[in-house]
Amino acid sequence: MMNTQNLKQFFLEKLHEIKDTLGGNPYLDNQKIFLDYIIQIEESTQDSTLGSYIKDLHRTLNKPASLVDVESILKLIQDIGEAYFYALALSKGIKLRKIPETKHKNTPDFECLDQENNPFYFEVKTLSVVSPITNIPELFERSMNAQISLDQQLKAGKRVAMAEVDITPWETNDLREMIHIGINKIQNNIKTKQFADKPTFLVINLSNLPLFGKNNDVIMPYYTDHHKYITTGELWTMACGEIGMLIKYHPSVEGHQCISGTLQSCGILRNPAYDCIAGILFIHHDLHNQHNIYGFYRDDDFGLNTKELKHCWENIYQILKQLHGKNWNDMHDSNTFALINSLDNYTDEEVIAELGMRALSNGIQAKTFTYKDIEISIKNNKKS
Repeated sequence: MMNTQNLKQFFLEKLHEIKDTLGGNPYLDNQKIFLDYIIQIEESTQDSTLGSYIKDLHRTLNKPASLVDVESILKLIQDIGEAYFYALALSKGIKLRKIPETKHKNTPDFECLDQENNPFYFEVKTLSVVSPITNIPELFERSMNAQISLDQQLKAGKRVAMAEVDITPWETNDLREMIHIGINKIQNNIKTKQFADKPTFLVINLSNLPLFGKNNDVIMPYYTDHHKYITTGELWTMACGEIGMLIKYHPSVEGHQCISGTLQSCGILRNPAYDCIAGILFIHHDLHNQHNIYGFYRDDDFGLNTKELKHCWENIYQILKQLHGKNWNDMHDSNTFALINSLDNYTDEEVIAELGMRALSNGIQAKTFTYKDIEISIKNNKKS
């Protein structure tokens, strides 16, 4: 308990220091969410590996300029991302083993054993803002200017002072450009030697970057948003997209084109250069404080039903499903039908209408439903 509380307090103190001198950094402020989650899981499980991560993070923060020097910030965020994935897996009942780093061999970050002790692996990469070497210092500068503006307004006698810090972590609001940037950033983080042990899954932590779509919309090739615009799912496209596919989105201004263009780079799993990657798990923390894991594979057996893995693929398959649940898809779009027909995607009012339509299609008179019956149906369907 002492270590976790010390880490949380120490990080807040460090943030306060840079806010006084440099105006703060929203990118670093965001890390509080993940530290809180890591600490919460460590305190509830007393897991020794998480305890070691917390000690290491404390040592990193204790170094001079740990939250000012860009390389130190990027190292800290990678370490937090690694611990965050470990904590997410642990919260779902999956115990990972941290693989020690060696100088002479590139290894994945984690090993996991199925119930028959067959190993498989995870390599974790946390993506930062675009062009971090220039953008992180610029965030400090913008924050400082905002703080100066606030101080000046208060000195001028204003009772309420306001200032904005403009943050564009993707450096674009165009969906097609964002997808290309995402593919490029993932490629730049892949070291194929880390995937020599089979099967190894790539884990991409996108929690420091906003997504265009919401919920599991992002894992479909295309979805219909709440304005009924057909929109491209950015995570599916980064993982499984095919060169030449249309990138469609909802324009912010009437009359603007709804087609952003075509995909110029194929998704990671479609690229022969990355055949060594068994699949991709994206992690994303959304605005509703949900910690989401989305799985992508080459086909609906998660690419595991091979000659080499025939003896154990079903066991590994079940563990992967334990990690991401129904939030997965593949290059053939095998899971979109299940996703859009899940009642979890609807409000209670929409579920009532949906159940009524299903009843009518099965020859059941809608008038036989009572509201209480429908409430019970909603709960049962949302649990299943």
